[in-house]
Amino acid sequence: MKILMITLAIFTMNLTNAQTNEVKERVLSDVTTEMNIKLSPSTVKCSSAGYGMSFLKVLIPELKDITLFDHRNFGESAPCVAAGACLPMGEFSPTDILGDEQSEETILVNVKLIRVFNINHALKTCDVSLKEKILTTIRGIEFNHQRSDSVISRNFEDCL
Repeated sequence: MKILMITLAIFTMNLTNAQTNEVKERVLSDVTTEMNIKLSPSTVKCSSAGYGMSFLKVLIPELKDITLFDHRNFGESAPCVAAGACLPMGEFSPTDILGDEQSEETILVNVKLIRVFNINHALKTCDVSLKEKILTTIRGIEFNHQRSDSVISRNFEDCL
């Protein structure tokens, strides 16, 4: 009976939080840019820099010219995009991109800048953050990267 009461209390707290907190997103910018990138063992690699495990990453120095946020992971020499976990924990390997093919590729890079309102109706607060998402496909594999940061608190009514 005690476990049932605790479970019911936790469920009620979660339900109350869900009713008092709201997130609203609005895309401020959605731009796709064509660029030529270099593919080599120094730019295509499995690395755990910025992640808890080894991810397939492609370093793209030109990202700095089309993004607001710094998409360089700690310890890397350039901004990057990531596909997912590398072997043996995941399914990716640098050879998926490098192989015997040319060392340069033309890709389309989509960058979305999103305003996020984090609204707390109970406290009548509104915290604003920006989120930037990078999406691209390189040799048939989807890559992405995301950064976000808190910007400011706004008047509660402005966020409704």
